[in-house]
Amino acid sequence: MEITLLGEIELFKYMNSKELELISKIGKSVFFEKGDIVFKEKDKSDFFYIIKEGKVEVYLERGDNVIIITHLGKGSFFGEIGFFTGSLRTASIMVEEPTELIMYSQEDLVPLLEEYPEIGYKFFKALTESLARRIVLSNENLETLFFINKALVDNEKFRNLFISFNKDRRMAPSSNG
Repeated sequence: MEITLLGEIELFKYMNSKELELISKIGKSVFFEKGDIVFKEKDKSDFFYIIKEGKVEVYLERGDNVIIITHLGKGSFFGEIGFFTGSLRTASIMVEEPTELIMYSQEDLVPLLEEYPEIGYKFFKALTESLARRIVLSNENLETLFFINKALVDNEKFRNLFISFNKDRRMAPSSNG
């Protein structure tokens, strides 16, 4: 990936050109078409992804229900939870339009971050900032959902209107990821 493009990605915003050059050597481009599944919830977490071009949907499947968590676009990242914790994937990712991802493997990224602690510090600082913003947004979404739930329980007219409006719709909280 070109160094100038890497510098525009939030996770690499604190890095200088020499550091970006090292990061660029370990990322691998992968291409997906609309409707492709990058991975499914509970898959093994071997890779961490950055969206170079395109858009993906993050979702959960619960029985017959699909819960859209968010939509992510250029410069966003995903797959970090399992990648850094060793846990299984916590959500599924579907491609919404032709998309190019930069894929980082644990066997490439982790040794680089260990060998160059200044890169590791800058990477994890940007990652922490981004995850903190996601937590704030999640808290706001939870608050909204709490009040919707309260209105559904307390107000029959609202409950009936809500049910008729959302019948057969996929619902998603708004988020930029």
